[in-house]
Amino acid sequence: MCLGVFAGCGDNSLTPIEDLAGPPGISCWDLDESATCETATEDTNHDGNCSVADCLPQSGPIGATGQPGQAGTEGPQGPAGATGPAGPAGPTGEAGPAGGTGPAGLTGPAGPMGMMGIPGIMGIPGATGPAGLTGATGAAGPTGAAGPTGAAGPTGATGPIGLTGPAGAIGAIGATGAAGAPGATGQTGATGATGATGSQGATGSQGATGSQGPIGLTGSTGAAGPTGPTGPASTTGQFADTAFSTSQLTVISSNFVAIPGLSLIVDENDPHLVFISSTGGLDSTLFASIEVALFVGGVQVQGGTRRALVTGGSSGTSDTWSIALSTTVPAGTRTIDVRARYVSGLLFGQVGGTGPSAATLTVLGINN
Repeated sequence: MCLGVFAGCGDNSLTPIEDLAGPPGISCWDLDESATCETATEDTNHDGNCSVADCLPQSGPIGATGQPGQAGTEGPQGPAGATGPAGPAGPTGEAGPAGGTGPAGLTGPAGPMGMMGIPGIMGIPGATGPAGLTGATGAAGPTGAAGPTGAAGPTGATGPIGLTGPAGAIGAIGATGAAGAPGATGQTGATGATGATGSQGATGSQGATGSQGPIGLTGSTGAAGPTGPTGPASTTGQFADTAFSTSQLTVISSNFVAIPGLSLIVDENDPHLVFISSTGGLDSTLFASIEVALFVGGVQVQGGTRRALVTGGSSGTSDTWSIALSTTVPAGTRTIDVRARYVSGLLFGQVGGTGPSAATLTVLGINN
């Protein structure tokens, strides 16, 4: 629907706004109230259309001043002749001199009240007001459930087999003592009846102990003894350390920025296997998507990035990140740190700090 008088609005007549009371009005240019554009009499600005522009006062160019005619001599008045037939219209004479300004005409009656104007176009929305003050930090959320127990460490290497002790020397066999002297032989008696068996002679005294014989040959090696119990695992190369955030980082950059305090230095002569974990809190008063990542020697650790979406209102909301993994640290002095960056959202966010959103970084060196 066309509201008001605009070029290209149908017949260019003023179309009444719907639901307004009263009969349709008359266009200001419609002198004969015929609702038809009469260009000969109603197109006063001669642009080929009838519009509100034709209602404005129009001024034509002022013609050149004509030469005054010579005054003729007044002849005698003749008798009134009979009225002759009207002659043909003579040619239009030259324009006479401009007449003086006539008296001001009477003020015409007030015209009828015009129709209600077209509502104005909606104004451009005002600029967004400044961000409200950051709300107070919300109360700390309940402590999360304990994480699962870490996998058991590898079994220590078996200790070396102990040396077998030498076999004891075999003692020499003592020499046999000398036989006692036989008793004297009795005289042969006459053969008589067999006499009773004589009593046994007394046992001779023990001979003297013989001298020690030579040392015997070394015996063969005995069988291997049983394996001893495994000794305690060595602690060489093991270490552990934890760092805490020292202040809150306002995350406004799309590049990773180190979180204050979350940095540890590892100095090893050989590549070393380490276990790294980090936790902490994130805050925002409106809406922010934030990434937190682990870095070793300035290089982002694969699999060590977490993204958090923090949404909230005037009081703000909180979220947390948690990263835990193992990786190999190259030989030399290396810095392990935690960094954060802004991804998207309506307002920046904050990470770390010393309050409920405090963050930690723990590094555990594992014995290779």
